[in-house]
Amino acid sequence: MNLYKIWQDVNNHFDTWDSAVVAAESAIEARKINPRRSAPIDWYKADLSSDGWKYDGWAPLSDIKVKFLGKASKKIKKGIIVRSFNAG
Repeated sequence: MNLYKIWQDVNNHFDTWDSAVVAAESAIEARKINPRRSAPIDWYKADLSSDGWKYDGWAPLSDIKVKFLGKASKKIKKGIIVRSFNAG
């Protein structure tokens, strides 16, 4: 298991997530984790809503950046370690 920082800078409105540190097997898997969700789901396959943001305060998959941080302890489970929210 690896640790990754994931972030986005296209959906910067109130009540949005801007970044997180996640545990995942790969960068591809890390990119698919939504900071709002406690477990990976296929949120990125959802259709856009009328205002263009049906990503639970996150961003389109193509706009999510990923940086490898290092190896995780064997005790760490897949998912979110810490996340950053911009409350409105």
